[in-house]
Amino acid sequence: MGIGIVVVCALVIAGLLFIWPKEQLITKSPDEIALKPADVPPEWRADVQEGSMTLENAAVALGTSVDNLQKWGYEAGFGSMLETADGRSAIACAVARFSGVGGARETFAHRKRAVVYPFTEVAVIQRVGDERVGYTQTILGYTMWGISFRKANVFVSLYVSGPTEMLSFDNVVAYAQLVEGRM
Repeated sequence: MGIGIVVVCALVIAGLLFIWPKEQLITKSPDEIALKPADVPPEWRADVQEGSMTLENAAVALGTSVDNLQKWGYEAGFGSMLETADGRSAIACAVARFSGVGGARETFAHRKRAVVYPFTEVAVIQRVGDERVGYTQTILGYTMWGISFRKANVFVSLYVSGPTEMLSFDNVVAYAQLVEGRM
């Protein structure tokens, strides 16, 4: 009888593994997902910088090391920076795709640990990604609102910065939801 129970348990576990929903990997390229100049008001398109992120660029943009990104399965990335003509306000977006969910999770955990002084963590009550963290910093009348999130095997970091009276956390959340919708 003992062997019969073991066999039944093994079959049940195997069946659960077979039917258990697996997190779908996102296969779109990061440049298809990232924030585009057409997504923002015309005054934010005075200075546009965008392009693919090499491993070295991604390490800087994501605040980690090349070694970590290689270990975590970094596949591709895309970044965009959009500024107003006076240079007082900017929107930045970095999208990184990993070979598996684990790499994006590691990147998210690394970013979340990095939200320290002078940044203040902000509660994100809106649904964005599978995991999310918001943060802010205000210095001399300028505020930076940021959100980093992970969905499946993709990590996204977005921020808006500019004169405090012009921006709110809702601005960055709306852009994050737009980017997530492209996945």
